[in-house]
Amino acid sequence: MTWLQAKKCKVELAKYLRQNKCTDGGYCGLSSALARRVEEELRSDNDVFAQRVWGKSWADVFAADVTEEFTPNDFEMRRPDWFTARRLRRAISKMKDFAHQMLLDPALAVEAPWNDVAHRSGLVSRE
Repeated sequence: MTWLQAKKCKVELAKYLRQNKCTDGGYCGLSSALARRVEEELRSDNDVFAQRVWGKSWADVFAADVTEEFTPNDFEMRRPDWFTARRLRRAISKMKDFAHQMLLDPALAVEAPWNDVAHRSGLVSRE
């Protein structure tokens, strides 16, 4: 796929998503930095709870855990519900149709270094 073809596909996908009110919030899971921030925000509540339950501070009870790097448990992904799966299949089908038509356009298939995705991204030497 050339750079012009990839760019046109990207624009078409964005247009399709906008027109069909589909949004991709991206991954917004828990990171170590966010886990630390949440822990800091809830520290006083956690300490009250820990004092009542264990007679110790939260940091004393979970000292080893509080300083550890957070490892997300994202290995199990939920399958989408039937409605979301149907919308996804429809979007993929529309985009495949668009991509096939776009790949037939000779104006977008110009073979030149400026139209080569690998050259433009720096993955291939320009020499």
